[in-house]
Amino acid sequence: MENRADLPATPPWRSAAFIAATVATVELIILLILGVASLFVPIPRKERHGFTAGPLSVGVETTERERVHPAVSGALIVAVMQANGLTKLANNDADFDRVPGLTRYAPA
Repeated sequence: MENRADLPATPPWRSAAFIAATVATVELIILLILGVASLFVPIPRKERHGFTAGPLSVGVETTERERVHPAVSGALIVAVMQANGLTKLANNDADFDRVPGLTRYAPA
């Protein structure tokens, strides 16, 4: 029979350090997914312009879809990777080959 005194008071998966590490990992994964997705998914932006003069109201709404510039998205990916000590990346963009300490794996 096990001695209860030998067991930790809190299971490792319920410790603050484990939870913090898990949250940090999930945040990293989300940032990497958003960084890669921003290369392909246009970001919609709406602007409303107009004026009101007495009972008359005139306005125009414009919608523009633009992608984040690849350099900005790439810089975000590299910054997040370096901040978290990651060195390997699966990506088609050969520009990542110029980043020191980063190994890029191109899909076949």
